[in-house]
Amino acid sequence: MSPASYRTAYAWGRNDYGQLFLGNTDFIGEPRSIILPGGAKAADKVVIDVACGARHTVMLCENNELYTAGSNDAHQRATSDEDKARNKATDTPHNPTKVRFPDIDVRRGKDALIAVACGTAHTLALARSGRVFSWGANDNGQLGLGHFTAVDFPAAITALGTQVRCFDVCDPGALVRARDAHYYFLS
Repeated sequence: MSPASYRTAYAWGRNDYGQLFLGNTDFIGEPRSIILPGGAKAADKVVIDVACGARHTVMLCENNELYTAGSNDAHQRATSDEDKARNKATDTPHNPTKVRFPDIDVRRGKDALIAVACGTAHTLALARSGRVFSWGANDNGQLGLGHFTAVDFPAAITALGTQVRCFDVCDPGALVRARDAHYYFLS
């Protein structure tokens, strides 16, 4: 996936888990505009960040809206019971869904999300305050939560406090770099 501009997002390539935000599992050989829950095109939103895991994708849009598509086999999409039931009832398991944050400051927009990252089967989101949230597979402790159990909703990595400023190359500040089940934190 590649955000072509802040108002347009396109996807192409392998799509066997529906990770391209197209609502299907067709492999796509050329860029196509992605679809968000409710049938909205990404062009209707301001796209802030996109990240890809092995079988899932996460897209951060304005107003703290976080969407996921693809496999949820390790809870990496944080799909709500409501979304699971709707997708099952309509026989559309590959439809993109919106992540519902349990953290009240993020949910109300007081602590805006500014970046996302994915491992193979887990997801992270960075808030403006410097807090990092993680969810999904955790068999190697990759969520940073102090245990090895998968988590199906965004949970704050409390050991990091509010030190993180970005998930990629940044200057100055802290750095978290994701690759499969490995993370590096530099401050």
